[in-house]
Amino acid sequence: MRVLVGAAVADGGKRLSVHLGDQEGKILVAVLSHVVGAPDDGVLAQVAGLAATCAVGTDTGEDGRRMWAVLDTAPRRPRTAPGAPGPTG
Repeated sequence: MRVLVGAAVADGGKRLSVHLGDQEGKILVAVLSHVVGAPDDGVLAQVAGLAATCAVGTDTGEDGRRMWAVLDTAPRRPRTAPGAPGPTG
């Protein structure tokens, strides 16, 4: 969510909106920048690269740029150090 909000702030508007919702047991995060024609769709690649991201998108309407992401709520598996045995030993 921090990445989407940061991108909306960088759009340069005077306000932004953040909406959270439930989508099939996952978290839907939608951020509206209220700036029409805002640049930088590179934020999508950054959000898509996050481990919890299931889907991401953006569009622009009369009310400004909308960015959204669907995030998995399942607990993350513990990370292991390179060369260390996995969780099963």
